[in-house]
Amino acid sequence: VSLVHKDKDSQHMLDPTGNKEVKHELEEYKVRINENLQKDLDFSNTTTEEHEQIVGPTSLVSMHKALKEVGNPRKTLFKIREVIGELLEKLDEMLGLITSGDENKIEGGEGLKG
Repeated sequence: VSLVHKDKDSQHMLDPTGNKEVKHELEEYKVRINENLQKDLDFSNTTTEEHEQIVGPTSLVSMHKALKEVGNPRKTLFKIREVIGELLEKLDEMLGLITSGDENKIEGGEGLKG
């Protein structure tokens, strides 16, 4: 799972000048953020020094505050995935109750026939 958006248009929005130095720096930070957010580490239990290594200077208040609230980004991503799976199962059940008896499911579960 990746938290770093890699669309070319988003990069252009971050640096509309096309400055190669800025582009290189952006790529470095994207890699750093991606690597750090994949670690199984509870941000609320780390020191200020570790926060700066993971996120950057403490002047990036919103980043530090957000990660402190999230706690462990990796575990949070897995929890989100689990909740989405549960919601999809419930949706399947609800849709199954809504379908009429006239329709038959195609074998393999791809849509309806009839």
